[in-house]
Amino acid sequence: MLSLKKITDTHKMDIETLYINAFPENERKNLNYIYDDKGANSEICVLLDDDCFVGFTIVLFTDTLVHLIYFAIDPKVQSKGLGSATLALIKERYQRTIFADVEVVRPKKSDAPIRRRRIKFYKKNHYNETKIVYNWRGEEFTILSTDYPLTAREYHDFWETLEKNNPKLLEY
Repeated sequence: MLSLKKITDTHKMDIETLYINAFPENERKNLNYIYDDKGANSEICVLLDDDCFVGFTIVLFTDTLVHLIYFAIDPKVQSKGLGSATLALIKERYQRTIFADVEVVRPKKSDAPIRRRRIKFYKKNHYNETKIVYNWRGEEFTILSTDYPLTAREYHDFWETLEKNNPKLLEY
């Protein structure tokens, strides 16, 4: 049975190894600010399938919105529906509008098919495209959100709230 649980020391190394392997260096940050936040505005969760590590999620959140900033499934168990099931578990866990960012598709870039597949994945799982596009670390991203297309004002307010509560989380 698939479950999404708050990280414990048991799976910390599993998460950090998958994090390094799943995300390019320019998108990775030291996770200490998330650990130090102690769940006030961020959370790292381990994805378990019958108590076996299969992935993780990292979110930032306010009272109204949840930003899925990192989400990875172990390559050994990909293409088995775990990604879609995980998005459903995230929605159930937080009971708020969820938003995720995906690299903007640039047709001439070699990874354009992967970027298209990511957007298709989120849309298949009831995420809506928004008009929000931003640049982070030299890469353009677009936002997809559950429930309705997130507005630029809501996106801005989300980051303002985090800045007031824990400015270190702006690193992500």
